[in-house]
Amino acid sequence: MFLALRFLPLVQREVRYGAGCARHPRAGGSFSLAHRFKLWQRYIFTILVNGLRKAEVTAISLECRAFGYSRQRTTLKDVYFKASDMILVVLTMLVSALLIYWEKR
Repeated sequence: MFLALRFLPLVQREVRYGAGCARHPRAGGSFSLAHRFKLWQRYIFTILVNGLRKAEVTAISLECRAFGYSRQRTTLKDVYFKASDMILVVLTMLVSALLIYWEKR
């Protein structure tokens, strides 16, 4: 049901604004049933290929998001700083300050 609601408007838009409409604009008159059938024969391949492409992109994005993998969607990891981490931060700040001092001198 979700896929039908998601892709039907896209298919309608492709039919309405597709390349076939640029090549075969409406002439103001009504189309016969045979003429409509011929137009749909031209559009059906494009609609199927684009639909499969969009379905593949949707499937890949769901797999990348691990859709349905677990009930908890977000995980947090606690980060703890050690003394060596703080030494690295202070050392980086000192080297940066020293380089700025030499640049200004």
